[in-house]
Amino acid sequence: NLYNDALQVLLGQPCMHTAVAEALASELNDSQNGCHFQQRGALAGLLNITTIQFPIGRSSKDLEKFLCYKELPGFPQPHDDACRVLHSQIQAATQGAQGLVYGALFKIIKRAELRENVLSWLAGLLCTNHLRTAAQFKGQEPDPLNASDGFMVNVCAVMLRLCQPIFTSVVTDRLKKIDPAYTSQLWCRLDLHDEPCLARGRIESKHRLKAGFERFCMPAEYQGKANFLTECFHLTQLALYVGIMPAIRRFNKTLSDLQRSQHGKEGDELNNVQAYSTIFFLSWGTSLLDPMLVRQCCEFYVTQAVWINMLLASAAEEGGSEEEIRERQRTTCSTILEFSVKAMTSWFYLISQFQPSSLQGMSLTALVDCCVNLLERPDLLPSPLSQTRIVELLLAFLEQSGRSSRSMRWGGIGHGQLASIVHGSPMVQELLGPALLHTYAAVDVVEGLDVDKEDFDKFGARAHIQRLLQLLWERHDCRSSVIALADTPRFQRFLNANLDTLLYQMNDSLRRVSNVRQLQLAKDDEKTWKSLSSKERSEKEAFLRSEESVGSSFMKMA
Repeated sequence: NLYNDALQVLLGQPCMHTAVAEALASELNDSQNGCHFQQRGALAGLLNITTIQFPIGRSSKDLEKFLCYKELPGFPQPHDDACRVLHSQIQAATQGAQGLVYGALFKIIKRAELRENVLSWLAGLLCTNHLRTAAQFKGQEPDPLNASDGFMVNVCAVMLRLCQPIFTSVVTDRLKKIDPAYTSQLWCRLDLHDEPCLARGRIESKHRLKAGFERFCMPAEYQGKANFLTECFHLTQLALYVGIMPAIRRFNKTLSDLQRSQHGKEGDELNNVQAYSTIFFLSWGTSLLDPMLVRQCCEFYVTQAVWINMLLASAAEEGGSEEEIRERQRTTCSTILEFSVKAMTSWFYLISQFQPSSLQGMSLTALVDCCVNLLERPDLLPSPLSQTRIVELLLAFLEQSGRSSRSMRWGGIGHGQLASIVHGSPMVQELLGPALLHTYAAVDVVEGLDVDKEDFDKFGARAHIQRLLQLLWERHDCRSSVIALADTPRFQRFLNANLDTLLYQMNDSLRRVSNVRQLQLAKDDEKTWKSLSSKERSEKEAFLRSEESVGSSFMKMA
């Protein structure tokens, strides 16, 4: 605390504002890759304070730094109260470091002659780390040329604080000042070339070089063209995509791998895996699920949902035929980055699974309305991946299905509270059912270079849509909106896709049943089975468990 207080006093001196601004400009000029900001940055010492580490070594020496988690009562299934106390103590330190960075940047931004240094530094930090989102690094060991997950999560926390004045919980009129076309303008300092947008739009930013951009610094003739709220909003969108989304993918993948690795283990070997899993979850969760970060990120994405709804409504208020209105809406949305929608749904899905208590008391109606708005308009959101993310989120809100182990989940919220948010939306009653019929048939294949295309499971996505339709079917008001389409081409396409899915799942599950039976007969032949090496037996048993699991799952889906 004394160290933080001393730094706060030091950074609060007017002479330090100029010194830090000049250091940021020099840092940006010297940077060749994303890791430069973490290794040699002026603010790196504060932004590197984190509990997130990847990979976490398994040796006793590597785990010594996580001794505070191992000493929790009940470890490797520590008591919730003990976890909360430890988390709050660690989070107080990380929040203090984030607050110092925020305070320093905010005071520099308030000085008009120095503001450009901060904005260009933030743009450079985010754009040079954009490769963190690339498919080849997804879920794998991080690229050493990029900043780490822990560093970037702290950057996101700072950006959310800078963006807080526009949160809808504070004020809504300021949203009208955010320019949706900023990403396509000559004065956009972000390097987003070829980034897909809603309504099949795509960013063309080759003009940045022609406009005289150097190291993300705004040319003098363009400074002031975009207001600060517009720049801050779009910088925060990019920060969450580049910073938190790769961290979420790595977090989920590692947890999934660790849970699978427990199969077939027992005794000390099982205890070691469980202990390692708990350390990973608690250490990452301390930073990634920090209550302040969670709350502010949720508020930002609710604000984004309100903003998108506002843009669609504003285009409709101009009048004209239905096609003219839809064309204006497509034009407006054609510069809204598609990743902002995927990141929004991915974030809320994570929170609904691991920390749903954070959503308590938060107004999420705008979020649900935005999701239904986009799902109902495939001309605005044609991507099957984005459509699937929305379905998964709505289903998670309705079912509240999450991790059952208390060591893998903090807090709780009544089952009906999140469900009532979805059920209470008039748009859900009128539009969601018909939208799901279309989405079921449209969710087929993912084309192009989408970073998440490898995660796409056509039949898994359709199973989620079926489950969501079943839940809606139980409500008379939602059921009538589906029945009204019974004699339409949309309903016929849905039935055709349903039959296609049924035939595939039945055929695949029966094939796997045959494989299971062959492996069972092979194991019954003890002489032949024992003649195999332990590695071969282990591989065949793993294949047997996999076939049993997938076959059973497909049979249930069918």
